[in-house]
Amino acid sequence: MRSARDFLHLIEFKKISLFLIYGIPGLLVGLAANFALVEILNANYALAYAIALLLQVTINFIVLRQSLFKEHKHNSVIRSYLLFLAGISVFRIIDWLLYLFLVDRLAWNFLLAQMFNAALFAVLKFHYSKRSFTGRLSSRPWKRREF
Repeated sequence: MRSARDFLHLIEFKKISLFLIYGIPGLLVGLAANFALVEILNANYALAYAIALLLQVTINFIVLRQSLFKEHKHNSVIRSYLLFLAGISVFRIIDWLLYLFLVDRLAWNFLLAQMFNAALFAVLKFHYSKRSFTGRLSSRPWKRREF
């Protein structure tokens, strides 16, 4: 017999799985943008990856808001996007720095480094995204909540 805790873990696993599936369109667009910018337009790979990350974040926000976290669509789109972008940017800056290290120092292929980082940061981004969409992030973190 399953306990309530097992049931909650199953629900969490399902949400993480859906989060990964819903992230595929953003990842594919990011990979295509990165490839096109570097290989076709001869853009610097660091700048190309920064642009690809911004595209990915925007697409992922739209997809997640319309699917996995649709129960929170009553929140302001602009405010939700800016909060999402601000918080996810912390992960993306670390992602971008690791990408530069992998490509510059370890001579990894730029697309391989992008896919590695997507997998590496996936669970952390899920937990942040869940908190962002459910309103558990305060826009005023200095304000203490009373219970």
